[in-house]
Amino acid sequence: MSNYSGGGTGAYTGFNQAGAAASAAYRQNREFLPEISLSELERIQKELQGMVGQRIILTNDDIVQIRRAVNVLMEEPDAVLAEAMKTSRLVAMLASDAAIGEHSLTGLKLGGATHLAMNLPKVLQPALDAFQKSRDANDLTYLLKCRGFKHPLSFLLTAVELGLALVATGDQGLDQPERKAASIESIAIDVSNILDQDRFAKVILWASSPYLKRSKILKTRPSTVDYLSLNHKVFTIHSGNYLVDGGPLRKIVFDLSSPGIITSGKNRLIDNLATGIDGDNYGNWNAILLEPKPALDASYFLTND
Repeated sequence: MSNYSGGGTGAYTGFNQAGAAASAAYRQNREFLPEISLSELERIQKELQGMVGQRIILTNDDIVQIRRAVNVLMEEPDAVLAEAMKTSRLVAMLASDAAIGEHSLTGLKLGGATHLAMNLPKVLQPALDAFQKSRDANDLTYLLKCRGFKHPLSFLLTAVELGLALVATGDQGLDQPERKAASIESIAIDVSNILDQDRFAKVILWASSPYLKRSKILKTRPSTVDYLSLNHKVFTIHSGNYLVDGGPLRKIVFDLSSPGIITSGKNRLIDNLATGIDGDNYGNWNAILLEPKPALDASYFLTND
């Protein structure tokens, strides 16, 4: 039997009545995951054990219980994202698949988001400003030369259409990955400045795991979120679709039919499930955002994230 609890340390309880009602109706009207066969369970087991970085050992019963918990706990994304943005002012979202980032902006905007901050050298801010006005991809020509994680062009277009200010944060050079530690601090300073200078500002921070995950030992490996959490309330969102072929949870919910979000602190198996990177667990994040596997999309440009 699955272990459900009313709220662990990572639980988020800021829902208003309208958001809770919307999420309840969302769960009632949809079946996210069907029952699966023994052969599919065994396939998932093998994929988890063969993951690069960390072998994850789960029994068939564990996998079944996680899938059942997802069916029970999934909530309507926009309601959760909007409430997180309303109450936190800063939502840190793991850079991942195009569809997840693009679709999430709507809910965050409903919560009052004003800025989209990304880990880009500040020298690229003029290009973002020009694109904000023109919506012409040619203004991003310089960005096309950058290397690293994918930031979909459609993601930026959606942000501009929603009226979000595009902001380059961090002092990292285009070809100097050894300066990542400096960027962690620089991003925190830049985001803090946005929040401190305008009490109405609400920031979405879109970056990769080293910048966003909370450190277990703050003094040794602090992240951008660790620094920001000293003075600001931060809501962190992990994408279960993270990694090229999908993170551990993505493999377990491979046949997900509808998008949804799960707040942490509600199921022990999900919270304790390793993300597959650096010993991080899903329970270390405030919420996990899940969507059906997106189709491949070539409409992106590269950054040095």
